[in-house]
Amino acid sequence: MLVLLAVIIVGSILRKPESDVAAVEKAPTPVEVFQIGATPQVQVQAQVEKSGVITIIAQSAGVVQKLNVAEGDVVKRGTSLVNLSTNYQGATLPSVSRQIAQKSYQFSVDNYQAQLDSINNRRELSNKVETQAADLRSIGEKSLSDTRTLISQQEEIYSYLDSTVKSLENSGADAGSIATARQSRAGVLSALSALRSALRSTEYQTSNDKIPADLGRLQRDLTLKQLNLEEKSLNLSKEISGLNLRLSQIAESLLYPASPCPGIVERVYVQVGQSVSPGTIIATITADANVADVIALVPQQVAREISTLQPAQIKAGSQDWEVYPRYVSTEPTNGNLYSVFFTLPTALSELVAQGEFVSVTLALSAPELKVDHYVPVDAVFQTESGAYVYVVDTSDGRPKAITKEVKLSSVLGKYVTVLSGLADDDQIITTRNVGQGDTVAIQ
Repeated sequence: MLVLLAVIIVGSILRKPESDVAAVEKAPTPVEVFQIGATPQVQVQAQVEKSGVITIIAQSAGVVQKLNVAEGDVVKRGTSLVNLSTNYQGATLPSVSRQIAQKSYQFSVDNYQAQLDSINNRRELSNKVETQAADLRSIGEKSLSDTRTLISQQEEIYSYLDSTVKSLENSGADAGSIATARQSRAGVLSALSALRSALRSTEYQTSNDKIPADLGRLQRDLTLKQLNLEEKSLNLSKEISGLNLRLSQIAESLLYPASPCPGIVERVYVQVGQSVSPGTIIATITADANVADVIALVPQQVAREISTLQPAQIKAGSQDWEVYPRYVSTEPTNGNLYSVFFTLPTALSELVAQGEFVSVTLALSAPELKVDHYVPVDAVFQTESGAYVYVVDTSDGRPKAITKEVKLSSVLGKYVTVLSGLADDDQIITTRNVGQGDTVAIQ
């Protein structure tokens, strides 16, 4: 029995077929890759600023007396939205001030021509007075020759009388005759002195280079200058009255907030009888011309690397739009952050709201302009001795992961600059569950 059992066991071993199970080969690891030279992207949050959505605020304190519009109303530029007053009875101080300024300006306008005519008449009068003085000097100058002739005649008469007196005195004539002759001589001498004095005075008054003529001219010039100054003061007073009226009208208009553009009233925030102060929101208006801008704030390094040759991806709701940057600020605009401006197309501006935040994916510097390589930060492995990445190697016909040591520089968002260690056609493996020599399948 034992021999038979041993024979059966040996026979079953000798007749056992060879195993058909072959070694199972490990399946390739699915990986995602980043192609060197591809444009790196940075995702940021940006805020929408719509120039067509206007918030009307109170610019003056007051009490709401009347609502002139309601939600949904179509308004034109200058349409009054609400009426405010100084007190609850409806009185408005700016309106009274405007009426006073208007009366003052109207008075200036009504009397302006009369005052101007008065100035012109006095100017003409001053000129005529100077002309009259010149004519009088001319007349006086013409009478000088007559006065000189008369003086000459009087001098001859005086000489004759003086000779007569001397003759009477020498001939021993009676005292009465001598006294009469002397009296006649004295009368002629007195007349002669008066004529000489009149001649000197007339010469002085009629001379064009003496003080009387200068005084006349100076008086005329002074009067004309005073009249010119008075005319300028009159014009200035009129202009100031007009400006005061305009100032009062502006102050009054603050109590009647109006729409700055055509549009639709979206909401009215105040009620009749409500007391408002400067800064209180009164209404929101959507203008007919609705332009929406998106402003993204980025650090300096990102701002310098943003590509203006490639569009950014803006996600609004469930839609993605490609929009080129309109401008990238060269100086910080918000603390240490720089602004990137986008103007949204009309179709997109209708899908976003004022102040809404949207996601913006910015394309960094275009590949043809770059010197260094950018790789995703998640693809880099760092050790104490250095940093390395996995790249796809297809030298033996099957894609597999191999390591390459790299030298890193600055981090830019989700990317890091690689100064050396990579080739321009390398495919960087971004999946982290691979090892050296693993077969990979690119997804």
